[in-house]
Amino acid sequence: QYSVTLDTDKVLYPHKYCKTYKARTKLENCTAEYNKWVETHAAVLKQHFNDALGVPSSDFGPREIEDLYELCGFDLAVGNTSNGFCSLFHNTEFIDLLEYGQDLKFLGKKLYGDEPGDALNYHIGVGLLQDIASTIDGMIQGDSMARTSLNFAHAETLAPLLGLLGLFEDPNYMSANSPAEAITGRRFRASQAVPFAANLALVLYNVTGSWQVQVLHNERVVPQPMCGDATVCDWEMFKAAQAKHLRMDYHSICTPAATASANDASDEL
Repeated sequence: QYSVTLDTDKVLYPHKYCKTYKARTKLENCTAEYNKWVETHAAVLKQHFNDALGVPSSDFGPREIEDLYELCGFDLAVGNTSNGFCSLFHNTEFIDLLEYGQDLKFLGKKLYGDEPGDALNYHIGVGLLQDIASTIDGMIQGDSMARTSLNFAHAETLAPLLGLLGLFEDPNYMSANSPAEAITGRRFRASQAVPFAANLALVLYNVTGSWQVQVLHNERVVPQPMCGDATVCDWEMFKAAQAKHLRMDYHSICTPAATASANDASDEL
């Protein structure tokens, strides 16, 4: 049995149905750090690109260069082709700059926000977290005979869930002016957190009568920040750590009048 995701599906399509989120992403301040990064590095990006083209100057600006960089990613993913758009991106410094810019934009629009405490981006994923918790509780209580529950969607669906679980969150807020060592050692990289075919699994175990949950990201076990970075967490402890998120109401978060309260909500549990 399967269902088709609709634009009004709050569980798998929260970013399309949430009015406050859609209104917010239209504002430039949700990508303020990314915009600062573009202004700071525009000349360097253009110089690198012109060098790759073998010309002294061109009409390509930073955003057009980024578009071509994204097309390179599609070339590699779909056709395993590196001699098309990717032929323009061989310089390591050039690639590192572009990757960080893309990460800042992703953080601002889809994950941890553009300033500390900005939680709306991932609060819209509470419906999916609540659905997962309900499914696991049903399995434990014997209300469901299902052994597996699978959902399929997009990066915009997975990103909020990563945020709710506290995965890939850098201890120091990443900005356009972050020091080089912080940028190099950052935890969040969109290419690793939400690549093509990215996936996240919560696996339930019965360990001598105690229910434990493990989180796998792209088929690899990851530490759970809300469970003291343990790789296996007691299910009741997991729910206690996520208590606020499990109580949240998606429709309240996505009602325009509730925007301020959603952004001001602290995730210190």
